[in-house]
Amino acid sequence: MAQKTKEAFDWDAIYRQLQQEKKADLIQLVQELTAVSPTVAQFLHARYLHTQDITARIQPYQKRIDAQFEGEETWPDLGQIAQAIQEYQLAARQEPEGTTELYVYALEAAAGFFWGMGIHDIDLVGDVAELAWQCVSHFNNFPNLYPLYADRLHAIAAKLDEHQWEGLTDPFYQLDADMDNSEELL
Repeated sequence: MAQKTKEAFDWDAIYRQLQQEKKADLIQLVQELTAVSPTVAQFLHARYLHTQDITARIQPYQKRIDAQFEGEETWPDLGQIAQAIQEYQLAARQEPEGTTELYVYALEAAAGFFWGMGIHDIDLVGDVAELAWQCVSHFNNFPNLYPLYADRLHAIAAKLDEHQWEGLTDPFYQLDADMDNSEELL
């Protein structure tokens, strides 16, 4: 029988301690966490401050995406982009509209970056393809949002197709086929 390893972080103990704290102490804790972590601040803003304004809610996450394409000396880290989108989903409680905008925004940024640089790094192209497939999966879960983004997605696919990056346009063709099929089911 495998021995259970001790967790590095004991959530149960923390939970019990937090239950005993006063509201003012909990608010102070949140302020301290916000001071030490920009991602905590982004999370709190997305969750509590901009509940009705998707544009304001996603702005810090768009900045994180943009930051991946700013350096000329380094390649973008698409894992950081995926992480920003996942953190937004958590903060916004899986709200689909903002998530959709972040996926499309990230793909537009990636397509623009690659188109401008003419990059053929196979690992980076694979990462962009993975991001595109994640976007396809998201649209398959929320097909009602597809018509709002179809033109932008077609523009991304066209930009990627200009450089004949094999495999990068496949997710977009699959998405079109999936959306055609979902319309037939309605």
